[in-house]
Amino acid sequence: MTIQLTRIKDDDDNRWYTKNELLDYNSYIGVTSVLDCAVPKMLKKYFVNNTKEKQEKRLFETADLGTAIHNEIEADLKGVGIDHRSDAAPALEAWKTWREYNQIRTIQTETMVHSDRFGFAGTYDFLAEINGQVYLADIKTGFFNVKAGWQLMAYKVAALELGLIDESCKLMGVHVPRDGGPVKTFVYEHEDWLRDSWFSCFHVWKALNFTKLNKLGWVYLKTKTMNTNI
Repeated sequence: MTIQLTRIKDDDDNRWYTKNELLDYNSYIGVTSVLDCAVPKMLKKYFVNNTKEKQEKRLFETADLGTAIHNEIEADLKGVGIDHRSDAAPALEAWKTWREYNQIRTIQTETMVHSDRFGFAGTYDFLAEINGQVYLADIKTGFFNVKAGWQLMAYKVAALELGLIDESCKLMGVHVPRDGGPVKTFVYEHEDWLRDSWFSCFHVWKALNFTKLNKLGWVYLKTKTMNTNI
């Protein structure tokens, strides 16, 4: 079952999920913070070719619009009303066009999951039956890269542990461009590869942060994550 967790950030801007609003030895590291240690080459080029000020301005503009689009899609999935932002309208119309071509039964939206076995947590966008198949899905409005599949696998591992889904649940990335371009979906078939990729990334993140995590007394620091039979 899920529990109520509080999201906080540490001095290095890592997002943590805690039971008592304090960062302590049994807090859960956020999935997206783990993934930050793996930077695609295209994104590295962006960092090199743009000033810090330009990057921060772009991040502020796109993150705010991305959040608005997420909120409007969540409301649409729930079938509830919401105040619409004009700049989010093109993306929402593209989403509705895609939705109308598919039979969607919403099961959950914005669900927080955690793993007591491995020590990570996160929030997936929605769980739904789409054309007769249950999918755990994540929405991206900007740069879509290979890490989207790793992120979904982390959520699936946690959701399985909590009993929210079973192994038949598939993973779907949903790209909803901010400019209203056609919605594209990515259904992941090689989940064994995604599992290995996620846990490899998690292992590297722990290695890179070993000193800090060891000082914190983080109970999950030495939990084995490189077992392909997980």
